[in-house]
Amino acid sequence: MIRKLKDYDFTLLITPLILSGFGIVMIYSASMVLAVVVEDRESNYYLIRQLQWFSIGFVGFLFCTFFPYKNIKN
Repeated sequence: MIRKLKDYDFTLLITPLILSGFGIVMIYSASMVLAVVVEDRESNYYLIRQLQWFSIGFVGFLFCTFFPYKNIKN
């Protein structure tokens, strides 16, 4: 597994993670007031939902990254 990680382009791995983190912060800052004032929810309601979907997507990303898809061909 360590040998497999040496072959990855970490720029392509880190860049989407940084952009996703930035997007999560922007969603929190944009929807905090909307959740409290308009929808009468907790201020971090949309943050928690976004983090849940990010986690599901990240697990799917890891599965697709480490899944040996060349074995399906056989």
